[in-house]
This record gives sequence, C-alpha cells and structure tokens, in this order.
Amino acid sequence: MLKIARSLQLSGPMGRTIRFVAFSNEEQPFSRTDQMGSRVYADYCRERSEQVSAMICLETIGFYTNEPGSQKFPDHFPQSIGHDAGNFIAIVSNLESETLLKECITTFRSKVRFPSIALAVAESVRGIDYSDHQSFWRAGYPAVMVTDTAFFRYPHYHEKTDTPDKIDFDRLTIVTSGIAAMIIKLGQA
Repeated sequence: MLKIARSLQLSGPMGRTIRFVAFSNEEQPFSRTDQMGSRVYADYCRERSEQVSAMICLETIGFYTNEPGSQKFPDHFPQSIGHDAGNFIAIVSNLESETLLKECITTFRSKVRFPSIALAVAESVRGIDYSDHQSFWRAGYPAVMVTDTAFFRYPHYHEKTDTPDKIDFDRLTIVTSGIAAMIIKLGQA
C-alpha cells in the first residue's frame, strides 16, 4: 500500500480524492460485525453522504507459484477460469461493481504484463466477500478485491509459517505497479 501511495504522489494531481486506509478488526471475532474496521468506516462514509466512486481492497497479493495443482477455487466458481497454478492475480467484484471491475482489469492489463483474471460473481459464492470490500458493498459503494486468492493458494495463510520469505517480491512489484496504474486512472476521472 505504501509503494502504491508513493507512485500516486509521483504521478501528479488527481481529479478525485484518494484515501489510503488500513483497517483494523478484519479477522475473527470482528469479521462481519459492527466492530469490523471497514464496516465502521464505510458506514461513516454513508452517514456523511460521501461519494465513494471506488474501493480497491488489497487482500493477500504476494504469493505466486507455477506449481501445477497449487490453485484451488471456491465451490460454485465458474469452471472456465483455466488456472491450475497459483501464478496470477485476481480482481473480483460483486455483480453491482462489474463496471468498476472492467475498468480496473482493463487498466491493469494495459500497464503490466502479468497473468490476471477478472470475475464479477454473486456475493453468495463462498470466499468472494472475505475481506474489507464487502463492507463497502453493504454500504452501497462499488468495490473490488485484488488478491492472489489467499488460502485458496497460499498454504501458510494465517499460520506461524507465514513469514516474509514466502513473498515473491519480483512478481509483487509487477502487481503493485498494475494496481497503482488502476488507482491513478480512477483518480484522474
């Protein structure tokens, strides 16, 4: 997030306000409660009638592997995804945020060469709303999650073995550049 913020600082003035927010209380026992940090923030924005054009949620974006069979997907996901290895980034939205999703994936792919998928999926699909973006959906704001798919790929997710040496910094750098380009484009609108 800090690298993306620095990229935006160097890109010049924006037409929209951009906020970088690190939320607390995303995990259990606070997840999906009124104490979840992103829910408190999204509800506060709604109460103030703030116009939030887009929320980009960064959710586990640093683990990549070319190992066949390393990528799993939630039940009821489209079978045409065609990725057996966890070597891509996913940008995911609910159906109401599909326009934002299309803008994000188009910009990402135009700026970096990196395997990527974009999925607009019903919120009822397990795993689609497991992070802070769901609080913004709940408040009626468009939001996407950018993810390496977390525990559907990463065997060290929330384990003691989740250490910095598991991060693929070369690929993370490419992904970060693509996300920065997405946010710059959204901010210039």
